[in-house]
Amino acid sequence: MAYKPTREELIQKVKELEKELEKEAVEHKQAEQERIQREKLEGVLEMAAAVCHELGQPMQALYIHFDNMLEIISGHDALYSEVEGIMENAHRMGKIIKKLQNIARYETRDYVRGIKIIDIDKAAELYDGNTNM
Repeated sequence: MAYKPTREELIQKVKELEKELEKEAVEHKQAEQERIQREKLEGVLEMAAAVCHELGQPMQALYIHFDNMLEIISGHDALYSEVEGIMENAHRMGKIIKKLQNIARYETRDYVRGIKIIDIDKAAELYDGNTNM
């Protein structure tokens, strides 16, 4: 005669299967969240690479032009400090470009009206040991 499980054994087996299904559902959800994060990161990296590529050469040209202007303008000329201020902001933009080149993970921060934007400081690996600009 074939073995026939008892009601308690069947209930126990159903409970074990339910636990296994719950575990698999959690693992599936985690895998899906990881996939979404990878896709977001890929999009961020593609955009960051494009921005860095497009801004890199004009930034280098600005540095050259500003350096030339500072050599031409006397240190006492009123324009000198203005050009220096522009040059400082160009250097700041250069640091932002470097951070964009070093984005390693998808991190956002709140912006305005519920909009989230990429948090460049958190998303980028430290390129010089300092995230301050």
